[in-house]
Amino acid sequence: MDERKWEELDKDCLVNVIRRVGVESLLLSVPFVCKTWYEATLSPLCWRRLAFPQMLPDDGNGTYSGFTSRLVNSYQVKGYFPFTRFIMSIVKRSNRSATFLALPVCCTKEALLYVADECPKLRALLLPYEFDLNYYSVIPGLLSKWTCLEFLVLGDCLNMEEILAQVNTVCKHLVGFGIISAYFEENEASAIVTFLPNIKYLSLSHAFMKRADLVTILKGCKELVYFDIRHCQGIEAGDGKILKLASHIRVFKDEGSMRDEHLCDGCPSFPIDGFLDGYCSD
Repeated sequence: MDERKWEELDKDCLVNVIRRVGVESLLLSVPFVCKTWYEATLSPLCWRRLAFPQMLPDDGNGTYSGFTSRLVNSYQVKGYFPFTRFIMSIVKRSNRSATFLALPVCCTKEALLYVADECPKLRALLLPYEFDLNYYSVIPGLLSKWTCLEFLVLGDCLNMEEILAQVNTVCKHLVGFGIISAYFEENEASAIVTFLPNIKYLSLSHAFMKRADLVTILKGCKELVYFDIRHCQGIEAGDGKILKLASHIRVFKDEGSMRDEHLCDGCPSFPIDGFLDGYCSD
């Protein structure tokens, strides 16, 4: 019996398989297998979930590392890598159908504004840790373009109150909110309770947080089913009162949290730590 060939696989089936491999493989592996696989990557369905790998600027000598280095070598890019143009070109491939977007640290303001216009169907948006803080001022004005948003992850608490106030107004489908490794204070806790009282999934892992602010959130957000405060500083894992207040929460994670009041240098990777896994509809 003759062996079946990959190029003879129904195109819709092939696209359904390839769309699951991620941006890195879609750019650096799949297109080079054969013409059929390359043509499959042209389908917007392959670009609905855009989780950009880590992309850092050069080292000052024109040398790149990691994913950026592989791109430079594979596509023979000369000179400075055009991060803005690259992000925009990937987003364009989705043909305005992207539902999941995790932006890299190198994302520029120009690219962010382009994303706002070209991704009207976003259900999950993750801004990176160490994202340029100057860009946070424009985010409230962009949220009206993402009315389907279900999950929002910020890389910092900067401008959080204004952002959440706008989320409360325009993002009626939001069920999950996270902040990456932030210095969390009373104003932020009050903002979550005021503007996200019905939030179901909340991740504040690796943050600095006072115990009183955690109590405020637990008392104010009664519909939580998932709450992650792992490796937070300022509170302690196994606190009896906290566990009692959180007893109604189906998944409550406090491992590694401690009273030592210093910021943790670690940064969680939200796409793989459980916060988003299985919760964001496609």
